[in-house]
Amino acid sequence: MNDTSIGYNGGRYDFQQQAFCLSMLTCLSFNLTGSEATITKKFRTLVENVLNNPAARDLIGTWTLVWGPVVYADAFVGAKTSVNSMFIAVPAAHPEQAVLAIAGTNGISLMGWMIEDFNVKDKVAWPYGSTALNPHISKGVAYGLEKLQKLAERDPSTGAAVSARDFLAATPTIKRLMVTGHSLGGALSSVYSLFLDDTRSEWDPSGSVEISCLNTAGQSPGDADFSRYYGEKLGATSARIYSALDIVAFAYEKDLLLKIPALYEPHIASQPPIVKLITNLRRETVGNHYLNVLPDAAGFQTPFLRIEDLSGEKYQPFFEFIDNVSNLVKRLNPFGAKNVVGTVGFVAHALVQHIFPYFSHFKIDEFIKIMCVPAAKTAKAAKVETEAKAPPARRSFWQRLEAWWGRLRALFKRS
Repeated sequence: MNDTSIGYNGGRYDFQQQAFCLSMLTCLSFNLTGSEATITKKFRTLVENVLNNPAARDLIGTWTLVWGPVVYADAFVGAKTSVNSMFIAVPAAHPEQAVLAIAGTNGISLMGWMIEDFNVKDKVAWPYGSTALNPHISKGVAYGLEKLQKLAERDPSTGAAVSARDFLAATPTIKRLMVTGHSLGGALSSVYSLFLDDTRSEWDPSGSVEISCLNTAGQSPGDADFSRYYGEKLGATSARIYSALDIVAFAYEKDLLLKIPALYEPHIASQPPIVKLITNLRRETVGNHYLNVLPDAAGFQTPFLRIEDLSGEKYQPFFEFIDNVSNLVKRLNPFGAKNVVGTVGFVAHALVQHIFPYFSHFKIDEFIKIMCVPAAKTAKAAKVETEAKAPPARRSFWQRLEAWWGRLRALFKRS
């Protein structure tokens, strides 16, 4: 089945909706702390709880995890958190179709923000495939791709490490693969799908697997040559979907960056620190000629959403994500004391536009509510456990974190 307007396993959602729901499940790796093994175990349980939920199956059909979830967890200081994660799932009655879902930025991972999202001053050459073009991707996206390539789970019979590509090579029943992700996961989904396409000789020498990609809300992973090269290789089987009010999808194209500070007027006034941040980001990246994949894709129109108009209880994990990012901005305050309240408000509302309009666009609000219930309980339990174990360390943690934040400040130091 190649028609995305038809769903698998009798689910009420069509395939594109189903794939986006699987993409959203990667968010369940957020807000978890501990070792990679601990985070991975909790993440897998949360995903399986949703996939096995009868109400969820009524919407997306029956899907089975066949590889992963696998997590790369790390931190500059404090407890480790998920930086990158992904899994592969197949519909029970159609093992020929697989979806590889890649997580976006974890709100509590400062390492993710610094090393992957904002690490765009430099770019690196695309090392795969053969083309007369000269494609490059940002250093941050290259780092994320490297981590995804190394993610592996242990074969229970041999103990060997099995990467996602190794699994695909060993699973000839899979004939169609959709790679998908949201936000940073969207950018990484485009890059990872092209990596798979360019290295077919190493895992699919017969060229029998059709690769497609659903990139939602992703920033530009590379330059104009990369965008063109991607279009030549996978443009026909890819979709890039984003909201016209989502600033992440504007990054890091030089002309689109200029639109960000005033994008939410008259709802929210432009903030001087945001203007400075964008000005400095543009100065740092203008020579890199970043251009998103499928640059002709038009953003869908959506009304401006205010935080107060949304139910925090209904979407608890996503509101926790927004709170975590807002608290990072508030506590670390890279813009100085002036305009802190306005800047935090701008960031929080930007995150709202980055998340919630997609639920309406894909018409999956019912699934999101089901997904959020077990996640909210787990997040609450984890928070209680963390606070009970080490409440006195909280202040010293943030003090140490501020030292690392100085490295990010340096990116935007020039005025």
